[in-house]
Amino acid sequence: MSRPPDRGVALERVVLDSSVLLGGYRLQLSAGAALGYYTVYWSSWIVAELVRNRTEWIAVRAVSDRCDLAELRRRFRESRRRVNAVMDDLARTLRSVDYAQTSRKDLNWLRDRDDWPIMQTALAAQADTLVTDNSRDFPLGEQRNGILILGPAEFLAAAYAKFPGAEAAIRQYLQATTPSGRSAPNA
Repeated sequence: MSRPPDRGVALERVVLDSSVLLGGYRLQLSAGAALGYYTVYWSSWIVAELVRNRTEWIAVRAVSDRCDLAELRRRFRESRRRVNAVMDDLARTLRSVDYAQTSRKDLNWLRDRDDWPIMQTALAAQADTLVTDNSRDFPLGEQRNGILILGPAEFLAAAYAKFPGAEAAIRQYLQATTPSGRSAPNA
């Protein structure tokens, strides 16, 4: 686990990896963007990866549960409904950039070529921070290509330190925008 950055870190232009958009911090992170504490960017690659990963999870779980075809189709319909709701919600807050429209940078430090478009998204957005749950491939707490890489908990801790009222404001926002103040379901 990395240490949160000091208060001097910008935390203004942020890219959220699909791993974070599928995870438990999605609501807090998107709420912080909706409230204007920072601006979040994504790309067609991140959207596609989010949908691809969600679909793979459904298929693997169905095989594990030994579902018949009718149950698999029911699960895919339910997943489609949930993914559409998440995408609709995120599209209101996140700004889109074209990951392919970035200058060539050395990304050979990334072992997985599927991670290159994530970093290219951050470069295209001129992000100061990339937030990811992928600590296997992204060195959390380090700067690469001029972009600080943090896990979601570390990013939120840094944001709450930089903006002292943010945690309470995000909690209040989520209570007002989610049914009965509960967390909305993840994709």
